[in-house]
Amino acid sequence: MLFIESIAKNIDNSGILLTKIIHVYKNNNKKIPAKVKDLVLIASQKADYRKLKKKKITKAIIAKTVKNLKRKNGHYLHFKKPGVIVLNEQKMFKGTKIKGPIAAELRFQEIIEIVQTARAMI
Repeated sequence: MLFIESIAKNIDNSGILLTKIIHVYKNNNKKIPAKVKDLVLIASQKADYRKLKKKKITKAIIAKTVKNLKRKNGHYLHFKKPGVIVLNEQKMFKGTKIKGPIAAELRFQEIIEIVQTARAMI
């Protein structure tokens, strides 16, 4: 569960290292948090100087949360740090690799390319 002004780590190789969540697209209420599979607007806080020259504001999808995520089979899943995956203007996956595991619930999202890239890395 990530609120507005939360800091999250970027888990792909798009050049952004740390991000801050500016807006959650599923609601207008600031008290309702963003969960896995939600689309958010982020601002880069720390970037790789070789790939990005200035701070950027882009869209991203949440791939990891610290809060427990209950699956249909009764198992719980949580990660140590929250993570996001950066998207470009056409809502396509911007990077070419994903660092580490992601939640399988992204499989049911419109962006299937993310899960296929993550499986190719295993």
